[in-house]
Amino acid sequence: MGNAQQTRIIKPLEKFDVELVCDKIFHHLTLQRNRKINELATKERELADKLRTKRRSYSDTVIDIGVLVNLLKYITAAKIVSRYSQLIKNHSMIIADSCKTNNYTPIRELSQYFEGIVWSSDKLNLSYISEFNQLIQRHFRNTDVQEIMKFNKVDKELLNCFGSIEPSPVEVQEYLVQ
Repeated sequence: MGNAQQTRIIKPLEKFDVELVCDKIFHHLTLQRNRKINELATKERELADKLRTKRRSYSDTVIDIGVLVNLLKYITAAKIVSRYSQLIKNHSMIIADSCKTNNYTPIRELSQYFEGIVWSSDKLNLSYISEFNQLIQRHFRNTDVQEIMKFNKVDKELLNCFGSIEPSPVEVQEYLVQ
């Protein structure tokens, strides 16, 4: 009764597909970033009130400042990835054409943005970026997907946002100075 295996036909990547996925990332990250900004402002006010009333020990204050620094790093990372998604969206026609012609040379310069978004999906704990990851895996060559998954071109500023769980003394100092 025919072939037991069904071959899945993958529709070609369209400009609209790239734009839609990038817009989802941008709008969700904007929402998350705004929530984290409000949370940061609230926690800063709470810490300032606690310090004024002198109800804090040094170690409690250090922990609270560490939380503030981590919130700021999340906000920074969300801003970077939002910018990446807009850059990719702006080049959606070139990306779609490259996938259709199987010539990825025109989009080589965008690879750091692809890597940044894919790398940050776990770090930002955002499941909707997985749709972007699936789009890449479905429409890019396996060698290109493997190269992206090496994360060699991820921006240092983005890497620094999640370099460690605890903020370094330098990060705390920079936060306090700002």
